[in-house]
Amino acid sequence: MADKKTVLDTDLEKEGIEEEKAKFLQKEPTSGEKNKEMRKGERDADITSEEGREELIKNDEISPQEEAFAEGAEDKGELGTCAYCGKPLSQDPEKVVEKEIDGEKVWFCSEEHAKKGKKTE
Repeated sequence: MADKKTVLDTDLEKEGIEEEKAKFLQKEPTSGEKNKEMRKGERDADITSEEGREELIKNDEISPQEEAFAEGAEDKGELGTCAYCGKPLSQDPEKVVEKEIDGEKVWFCSEEHAKKGKKTE
């Protein structure tokens, strides 16, 4: 009967694990490095990153609405609650009140709350 090998007995390079480890340990590129790589064609413009969205908008590959949607998704629903009461906002844009306060767009669940303004913490 042949001896069973454990994971520790295998050649890590042969299994491709050393290469994966090296990739894992690489530091995340900075915003400037990402932009440079996208311009050179070494990195695809990714809508989920701020740099990628900027590149896609610049090249007319996505609309401003798509950019805004991706930004909202990246913010993990931060704008998905009423600025006054904290209640989750409806997905129906007709039921959400948008107001600009001090140059910042904020959303409310009702006209009444929009009139009261943003609740301070």
